[in-house]
Amino acid sequence: MAYRIGEVSKLLGLPVETIRYYEKEQIIAPKRQENSDYRTYETWDIFFLMECMRYRSFDISLKDISKMLHNDSLDFFVERIGFKQQVIDEKLRYYQMLGRKISDYKDKLASLPYNVGCY
Repeated sequence: MAYRIGEVSKLLGLPVETIRYYEKEQIIAPKRQENSDYRTYETWDIFFLMECMRYRSFDISLKDISKMLHNDSLDFFVERIGFKQQVIDEKLRYYQMLGRKISDYKDKLASLPYNVGCY
């Protein structure tokens, strides 16, 4: 079954402009109807859009998503997901350390009135 862009937009809750942008970025490749300029979206296009939405929620770039969706290599897919996990783990460690530093500084500021004149 073929769908028009408005139908796909409503189905997935994606703005029409986003769908067109994903087409430009080669996430999807809708077909043009022979007798008009309308694009038609097949089931695979909708599947690719749903997968794109999932990977964007992982903060993966559209360039990598396009490669992941249209590349036969499972190794590339695993590599990109692993890399994203590594980046997230590093950010978590950084923010945990930053949280401890801020907490320590807050405690020092809170105790400042008790230490005035003690030095």
